[in-house]
Amino acid sequence: QSTAQLSEENLMEQLLLEIQSTYALKRIPLHMECIDISHLWGSNISGGLSCFRGWVPDKMKYRQYKIQTVVDGASDDYQSLKEVIIRRAKLTKDSIWSQLLPDLLIIDGGKWQLGIIRELAKEYPVIYDLLKQVDIVALGKWEARQRSKKLTWAPEMIYKFWPDRTILEYPVLYTHADQLIIKLRDEAHRFANRYRKKQEEKTWK
Repeated sequence: QSTAQLSEENLMEQLLLEIQSTYALKRIPLHMECIDISHLWGSNISGGLSCFRGWVPDKMKYRQYKIQTVVDGASDDYQSLKEVIIRRAKLTKDSIWSQLLPDLLIIDGGKWQLGIIRELAKEYPVIYDLLKQVDIVALGKWEARQRSKKLTWAPEMIYKFWPDRTILEYPVLYTHADQLIIKLRDEAHRFANRYRKKQEEKTWK
């Protein structure tokens, strides 16, 4: 390996160590995934999953999900996220079938989206086993911005479960390490949107 390659690898290793330290993760997030839900006014709702190995997009592991869950004749973000998490981890009532789980799973959203994990645990107690293996966090806008029209800008936040199941908030500082997380989220958003648009094209045809 050249000196330049070794230098780049050392830099990226430091970024991953910074992510682990900043957000109190169990492991270095060598394998990170992000889930996003896309829809247009509640129709053609689709899920997208991006994957980074280290700091490099692993596009062979990207996934798109045609949402199948329908409640009262319509789909919604809440049920859609539950469906994608179940399908990604291959959950059953008493086991997790997926053997290639990430070190860090990011959900695009805030406390409400992360709270879905609690709801899932009522149906799938093995979620607690999943949380022992995988750090699950949400990345979203600061809730004060959503409540106030006076705030034109507010930092994004990382929401994470503490061992007692309370949710901690970490402001995103937009360091190089944080930008890696944001890039992963943007990739999931792009992939989910692209699949939704494909679904819309089929509908129009």
